Amino acid sequence: MNQQDRSFLTVFTAIMGALVLLAAAIFLVARLVSMVSSYVPDDGSRVSAVVSERIKPVGHVVLASADEATAGGEQAAAPLSGEQVVQQVCAACHQAGVLEAPVIGDQAAWEPRYAQGLDTLVEHAVNGLNAMPPKGGAGNLSDEEIRQAVVWMLTETGFELDQDATAAAATTEEGMVTPTEETSSEADGADTDAQAAAAVDAELDVAKGKELYGQVCVACHSTGAAAAPILGDKAAWEPRIAQGMDTLIQHAVGGLNAMPPKGGAMHLSDSEIANIVGYIVSESQ
Repeated sequence: MNQQDRSFLTVFTAIMGALVLLAAAIFLVARLVSMVSSYVPDDGSRVSAVVSERIKPVGHVVLASADEATAGGEQAAAPLSGEQVVQQVCAACHQAGVLEAPVIGDQAAWEPRYAQGLDTLVEHAVNGLNAMPPKGGAGNLSDEEIRQAVVWMLTETGFELDQDATAAAATTEEGMVTPTEETSSEADGADTDAQAAAAVDAELDVAKGKELYGQVCVACHSTGAAAAPILGDKAAWEPRIAQGMDTLIQHAVGGLNAMPPKGGAMHLSDSEIANIVGYIVSESQ
């Protein structure tokens, strides 16, 4: 092979190598473009998944056909007695004093609570209070079953509910309130409530509440998830606001219906939750 043939072979080999490299580069670029074009942007499913996960511990909705609903109604379990509810749900805390729960039989611990009245105790048990979740965490129980459980615990602790209720209802002429005095008392009470509400509003940091709302509450209260009232919907918020700031804050801290305590943000303090409530009320009046 002469020098000219060697030169030709060298140039030919170099050209072919370059073409192979170019083809490989084109192939890699084409693969990269196809991967990028196949990317599907977020369609909001992530937010829905987060909302579903946050309300998952409380419950979920199952849609059944009419036949299944009828069959389920016919096979519904009989209501539990107060003692059964206590044994299955309440005893875990109220027999051992877990999380400062008053122990059944400890009349000194129950006395100040009993003084609030049976209806108030039942309301606290149904809606939750402090460390106690709504209905003790058994959301499948009816309000009446919870009421019977409260009555049973009070009775076991030594309170005579029927006699006490009769004594409280009985009045004498000396103890009766005239219409004028009653009206005056109600007016004084309304003034006191208004002053208390103004004091609460003055203590709230609405700007901080707005910031925290965007971090915790917006997922449900901007979409109406789990029947949450939407921010700014005056018709939905009017009956809730009418209950008073203290009640709204209590519900937000302790949880209510599908809303878990503190909206699931247990790292927030009660005052921070109060600030969020203040912001929501200010935007929904």
